[in-house]
Amino acid sequence: MPEREMGMPNGFDESADVVVLGSGAAGCAAALTAGQSGLEVVQLEKTMVLGGTTAHSYGFIWVPDTGEAGASAAGEALKDAVRYLRFVSAGGVSEDEARHYCTQVVEALDFLARNGVEFEPLPDVPDHYHPSAPGSRGGGRIIAAALFDAHRLGELQPALGVSKYVPCGLTWTEVAARGGLGSPEAWNSSLWPDGRSEGDYRGFGMSLAGFLVRSALDNGVDLRLGHQATRLIVQDGRVAGCEVAVSSGGEPRLVTIGARRGVVIATGGIEGNPDLVLRFEDLPDWQSHFPEGVTGDGMVMATEVGAGLRRNPNNLRPMMGYRVPPHDGAPAVFRGAGIEEMAAPRTVVVNRLGLRFSDESRFQHVVNAVREFDVARHEHRNYPCYLLMDSEFFNGASFAGRPHGAAPPDWLTRGDDLVGLADRLGIDAQGLAEELAQFNADAHEGVDHRFDRGTAPFSRILGRRSSAANPNLGPLETPPFFGLPLVPTGIASTTLSTDSYGRVLTMRGQPVDGLYACGNAAPNIDRGPGYQAGVSLGQGIATGCAIGWGLAQEAPVDGVDNR
Repeated sequence: MPEREMGMPNGFDESADVVVLGSGAAGCAAALTAGQSGLEVVQLEKTMVLGGTTAHSYGFIWVPDTGEAGASAAGEALKDAVRYLRFVSAGGVSEDEARHYCTQVVEALDFLARNGVEFEPLPDVPDHYHPSAPGSRGGGRIIAAALFDAHRLGELQPALGVSKYVPCGLTWTEVAARGGLGSPEAWNSSLWPDGRSEGDYRGFGMSLAGFLVRSALDNGVDLRLGHQATRLIVQDGRVAGCEVAVSSGGEPRLVTIGARRGVVIATGGIEGNPDLVLRFEDLPDWQSHFPEGVTGDGMVMATEVGAGLRRNPNNLRPMMGYRVPPHDGAPAVFRGAGIEEMAAPRTVVVNRLGLRFSDESRFQHVVNAVREFDVARHEHRNYPCYLLMDSEFFNGASFAGRPHGAAPPDWLTRGDDLVGLADRLGIDAQGLAEELAQFNADAHEGVDHRFDRGTAPFSRILGRRSSAANPNLGPLETPPFFGLPLVPTGIASTTLSTDSYGRVLTMRGQPVDGLYACGNAAPNIDRGPGYQAGVSLGQGIATGCAIGWGLAQEAPVDGVDNR
């Protein structure tokens, strides 16, 4: 081991009290909490883009009750929330763990609100499993950040990540008033409030990321872009810092940064690392719809110094998506379809036999069916699978992030009739024709008799709300027809093992001294066979704040009340 790593007085090129890796919501929460507590904090983002996966999300935060005065966790609201979280996890989360999440996230949001983060309740967003789940609600549990003016970031304004899934200049409330994300009116910037399209206003997860970055900076956090941690440094049995590759236009230069109190891993999951996905995930052909920087490097570094891993069994947080090939000078990209095209009318998802196999508008149902394995034939029963649509779909919907009403792209597989499309995609033509005959009859009736598509309240807010009685359902009958294969994406099942305060644990359940993790690098409370929108961000923020407070309490910081 090099001499400078052996506890020498000048063993590091520089040092701080806390080093945070990652600039998403969880990392920013940890950084600003520690900074507000009077600690010296260095926050490192390996790319030149701020916000991590948060900036590409809806920005939902799930709480027991939004309340009139902000998020709260008390009385019947807390009891119902605990019951619901235990249902979502199929009992995989204890009552104490669920209650801890509920109280911790409310405390964290209250702290953030007092430190410059503006929130607004979204009263009409239902729980995923409402009304069937015990303790579920039809609204009143989602909070999101208010509209954020990116100019407030100063010279960092251009670095704030931009989502390809939502209209940048509107909040969820404003999108809902225009008919939802499936509505062309929400995407037409000429219909936005005055000044929105000319300015740089951000809603959804971009807004949350913007507010958190601004608050971190206001609390003295030293935020650096283009700084990639490459390994953790252990001294005297504890994680004491990290080696960092600094990008400066040429060959990266290596520096070491000491962390007197701890290193916080908030680098996201393994979704963009093909080797790790192959080792840990159970769905074939996985692709990442997260930013390019989410490659599991935090997990790799942590395991090198003794961290244990935790796998979420029967993970229902994946969804399906598709590859967009290089075209018209644009590079290849990957897009998730689970809460976009698959929730829109005039689309279906079928297997190689041409058969539907789930409610396409509920991605948890889809991924569960995709996992089905035919032991006798030794193949997945519903994979490969295909997203199909007719010409009418393109008249009022967006495909692959293109403008609403844009013509189908040339790279999309086309058939003048269903037989032609089936032949080109390798689908059984007769099976498809029979399946769509029944589907179209149901769609005209507005009822999916096989899979109840369009009955789940959460799915309905994703569809085209101006369409008939069922915002998720419409027939496929107008030629030509189009389709493409779907592949798995989403949030991976494997994370670092941590306790409820963010301390990274070994496989024996002992803390790795000086090492913490939060966000998608750590387990979520909706683990097991479930998923609830807003819990992932809520958990990341709550744990991030808990880490910051815990680090500040290692020794008193004079004159500071960190809560």
